[in-house]
Amino acid sequence: MENTYVPVMAFLSDEELERYIRYPEKYVPDAIEAAVAELKKRGRNFTAEEETHIRQIIQQRREAWRHYDIQEPVHTSVPDFPVSRSSSAMDTPSLYPESALYIISLLFNPFFASILLALNCQRTGKREGVLVALGFGFLYMVMTLLIISLLKLNIYITLIFNVVGALLLHQWLWKKYLGQYQAYQPKPIWGPMLIFLLITVPLLLIAYLHGGWKLPS
Repeated sequence: MENTYVPVMAFLSDEELERYIRYPEKYVPDAIEAAVAELKKRGRNFTAEEETHIRQIIQQRREAWRHYDIQEPVHTSVPDFPVSRSSSAMDTPSLYPESALYIISLLFNPFFASILLALNCQRTGKREGVLVALGFGFLYMVMTLLIISLLKLNIYITLIFNVVGALLLHQWLWKKYLGQYQAYQPKPIWGPMLIFLLITVPLLLIAYLHGGWKLPS
């Protein structure tokens, strides 16, 4: 049976993947297995003792799951992306991962990344964080466009602004509003990426046709 968590792990940072080993009681066995496989793919070497320990953890989690399935009523609702299923579910909300802020910022714009951060804040009840994240993302986008336009900077300079924006979103706003969540259920970002793509491509096409944006030579 295919492990459905494998594609999601490719978007997580090494630090996020390590959490599956440090906090195994918060995650389902398939998620732990997929995280370990992704770390190995990135060159992480596990000692024989670590391998044995991880196998024991996964086996224990599988046994716990079997017991849970027997005890749980059939009508139990299934979360959007059930990486975690334990009594501490309230401590591990389902969030778009920290690495998504960098991926979305580089592919699109920090404003789109701020939307994901705002959704995370909404999911965890941080109402102030929702407004601050969206406000920061919008103002940063406007400021970036103005600077590039007024100074007639090369289009590649936007990548630098995007990286800085992602760093601010992560190091400042994420740590301020979501820093207490050392472990969380990573939500897949395919859906938001598709939506952002459908928004961005027409806008770039319109700008190109009207001479407001040119392909770099």
